[in-house]
Amino acid sequence: EFQRIGLVSGTTDGTYLQPFTIDGLGSVLADKTSAVLTAPDGTEHTLALGTDFQPQMIGLPGPIEAELVFAGYGIVAPDLNFDEYANLDVAGKIVVVIRREPQANKEDSVFDGTQTSSYALIRSKLSFAQAKGAIGIVLVNDGAGVAESGADLLSAPDLFGTSADSLPFVHMTRAAFEKVLAANPISGAEGVTHNTLASIETAEELTKNNTAITVYMALSYSGRWDMTQAMKKIATQVQEGLLKADSITEEVIAQNLNTADTPEPDLIIRTSGEQRISNFLLWQGAYSEYYFTDVHWPDFDQAVLEQAVKSYQKRERRFGKIPAQA
Repeated sequence: EFQRIGLVSGTTDGTYLQPFTIDGLGSVLADKTSAVLTAPDGTEHTLALGTDFQPQMIGLPGPIEAELVFAGYGIVAPDLNFDEYANLDVAGKIVVVIRREPQANKEDSVFDGTQTSSYALIRSKLSFAQAKGAIGIVLVNDGAGVAESGADLLSAPDLFGTSADSLPFVHMTRAAFEKVLAANPISGAEGVTHNTLASIETAEELTKNNTAITVYMALSYSGRWDMTQAMKKIATQVQEGLLKADSITEEVIAQNLNTADTPEPDLIIRTSGEQRISNFLLWQGAYSEYYFTDVHWPDFDQAVLEQAVKSYQKRERRFGKIPAQA
């Protein structure tokens, strides 16, 4: 009947049954609750309970201390080819996610558009983070929600439930996170530095329909490290009896690299006049074409890129074969 009249389920399993525990209103002990964010330069940002942040009783109790990782809206939607955690290592870390979902209340949204989908549910986000190995989650208010309500409010500690059966969970105001972000900007995959949540949300909006290219940021990446960690993974699989030594193939090695879900590059461009690989994509670049330019990276523009592509178009790719075989 609910479906017939157009009501949307508010649970992760699509039903209209929502179990809950009646055990009185939850409370948080102020003298035992604190939150401090430490910037890369060692600067500490102490948050005020009830003003900047509010622990949620649905999450497990602390204490907890770990590196923070920003994971966008923290949504994993395979049916929509949407995964905020793709190529993001959050194992053993605390994830920061924006509330609700991208393009909220917009008809052209890849989600439900004019109404919140099940992917935006708090329990869904907790489940996604937990499945990715995160040990805690910080939820920050989204811009659309703040605009609709007219206030940057914190949820009551028992709003989402009182059964501590998931990750340690803190709700943080948008204003509090904005202060931290302003002092410690983050770099987006599109090459833009973000020092406000609005900037991040705008980037999500502008790139929501982009499917032709995927951009990866390789920060402090090492080809030797990548191959070493792959060998360790394979050795563990052999040791545990999950893989036989004579079954190790090039495909198995590739599947255990940090770039397992990334196609091997067709063209690698080296800037600044350097003519060496510099420990970059040692395995993945085995048959890549290289283009060397004296232009430094800050000056690399569309014209230089076009030159590199034109050079690539003149190459004969043989993938290890002689001309007669190619």
